[in-house]
Parts: sequence; structure tokens; C-alpha cells
Amino acid sequence: YLDISRDFINSQQKPTKVIDEPFKPNEDRIKLRAFPRLECLYGFACNPCQFNCKYGAITKKSTSSVPMIDYEKCIGCMDCVSHCPGLAIFGYNVNKKQVFLPFEYEIKEGEKEAILVDNNGKEVARGEIIRTKTNERKTSVATIEVKTNIDEDTFLNIKGFILPKNMPKEVVDKLAAAAKK
Repeated sequence: YLDISRDFINSQQKPTKVIDEPFKPNEDRIKLRAFPRLECLYGFACNPCQFNCKYGAITKKSTSSVPMIDYEKCIGCMDCVSHCPGLAIFGYNVNKKQVFLPFEYEIKEGEKEAILVDNNGKEVARGEIIRTKTNERKTSVATIEVKTNIDEDTFLNIKGFILPKNMPKEVVDKLAAAAKK
């Protein structure tokens, strides 16, 4: 019992990098329907995604492992996106050019334009917010249609969005000019 407790405490204090890149489905599954990618690269004691997946598609073997997703079981419902307290699950539908992104700030009704960014905050595309799903937890999910033509690798690297109104006008103008090049 003490060994298990020590392992748990150590995993909380010293998470270790387990994988370098998030897992992704094979090309056939990517084209079949929407799917999430779990960006948990470090092993630590966290597993709400596993407990909240109604289909048993997400599993985690130990506190020091990363969650795994069985894309054969995953139906692409995107419920897991809002259950991750680390905002580390992102959803993609390549066929519909849609991304499902977690956020924890207010979006007012009618706000549609989104600047889509990678993990470094670099703009990779522009999109239109189709809907937002809020719930009793803090994390909400925005469904965003990607309006920029980008390759699949770039599409799968969309990790967040910024509302243009939250950026200084000169930055928005500069980004828009760079995107046209």
C-alpha cells in the first residue's frame, strides 16, 4: 500500500514525458468520422477522460502512463474534450473541416470569427464558430469550421483559437496580411 501511495505522490510531483507526439488514428479512421486527439504527453494521475467515456474508448493503465484511445470504439462524440481539466483533448472532423476546441472564457452570442492557432499561439488558419457547448464544468467546447485551405498535418495541429476582438487591431491586421501571403 505504501509503495502505491508513494508512486501516486511522485507521479503528481514529477510527471515524466512518456510520448513525444500524441496518438492519431490511421488514415481510414481519420476519413471515417470525427475523432479526438489526447495531447497528454506526460504521465501523471489524471483520468477524467477515461471515466467519462461512455464507450470505453479511453483507457489509462496507471498513474504514470498516458491515456490511450481505441479508435475502433470511439464514435467521435467529443464529450471527452470538455472533461479534460488540462485542456489537452482536441477534436477533429477532416471531412467537415471542423475542429472541437476546449476553452474557459466567455464568448458572447453572435461572435463567429476565430483565429485558429497551434500550441505556440501561431496563427495557422481562420475559422467560423458554429456553436459552443457549455456545461456545469468550467471547460466549454467550441465547434469551429476551418475556412482556410490547409494541409492535414496543419489541420491536426490546431490547438486553440483567439477571438479577433481580444487582440489589438494592429496585431489582427498584421496576422491577416501574413495569412494572405
